[in-house]
Amino acid sequence: MKKIFNIMMCLVVAAFVASCSDDNDNPYAHTSSIVVTNTNLFFEATASDAGRIVFTANGNVTVSTSAAWAKAEIKNDSVFVSVEQNDTRYSRSASVVLRANGDSAVVALVQKGVTLRMPTTSLVAKTNDATSVSCDYESNVDMQIVQQPEWAKVTIADGKLKVDFKANNTGTFRRDVVIMRSENFVDSIYVGQYDFETDIKGKYKLTYYRDTTYTTTRTLTATVKDSTITLSGMNLNLPYTFDEQTMSFVLETGSYAGKSGSDYIFTLLLDEKKEYNCNSMSGQLSHDADGNVVVPFRSVYGGIEFSTIGLVKLTDNTFDITKLNGYYQTLYRPILTRVVTK
Repeated sequence: MKKIFNIMMCLVVAAFVASCSDDNDNPYAHTSSIVVTNTNLFFEATASDAGRIVFTANGNVTVSTSAAWAKAEIKNDSVFVSVEQNDTRYSRSASVVLRANGDSAVVALVQKGVTLRMPTTSLVAKTNDATSVSCDYESNVDMQIVQQPEWAKVTIADGKLKVDFKANNTGTFRRDVVIMRSENFVDSIYVGQYDFETDIKGKYKLTYYRDTTYTTTRTLTATVKDSTITLSGMNLNLPYTFDEQTMSFVLETGSYAGKSGSDYIFTLLLDEKKEYNCNSMSGQLSHDADGNVVVPFRSVYGGIEFSTIGLVKLTDNTFDITKLNGYYQTLYRPILTRVVTK
């Protein structure tokens, strides 16, 4: 009998514990006094006041944002959110926080960065006649032209960036920069105009240093032809390609330049210590303070400056450095120059 009584007591205690447990499944349960029912907080890069948060709440509600570029204001049961223009190419985010009666609701806000797409960084007219050149253009902000040369009129419309070039009667090529702005976001594109026959080809002077003391120079007559630069004092022809967009001569390592006796002369583009070589070196056309043409040959790769043209002698007519038979000439800091007749 005592055993049966003990069993009954255990069942009563178990039932009591179960009942208490059912009444207290989550002792920390709390119904927030703020409920967000709808949001629209995804913005383009431009300034906007179209952000909305719709909510229900018991009691007075306050609102704040986590970023100075985002503002929020409560009107009735809605939060009106505005953002400044994002003047970077990167998207950004912030939080909008609603508070009431010790409760809070946090809503994320996202704004796109500036998108500006063009298939090129320069627009070049390959004629000195008046002409127009255009390219595809896409941007999610309103870009304004704030700087352009007098001889190039730039317009943006209907998904195109167009440059109207005036006739070039200066007697030489020309190149300048066009600057575009939207609020504090700035971008640019180069414009250029030339006639290859009259402005690029022809007689130049090639001046270079003989060694790395940079005290003694030598000057040769150089003739720029369609695809070679002839060095009259050496009877060599340096092959080049012309980069129309940057208006640059491009030399390459391993280009055959001619013969000296039984040796074959090739180009080897180097740093000044001849410790490293590069595949290509550019010489961009520009003007000095007097308006004369100057073309310094110089490229930088991996933080190393390459401005030395090695003319190496090889014993075979293919570029194989194991067949090296010394240097024919080394041109340190070479530069082409031409006086422009005005």
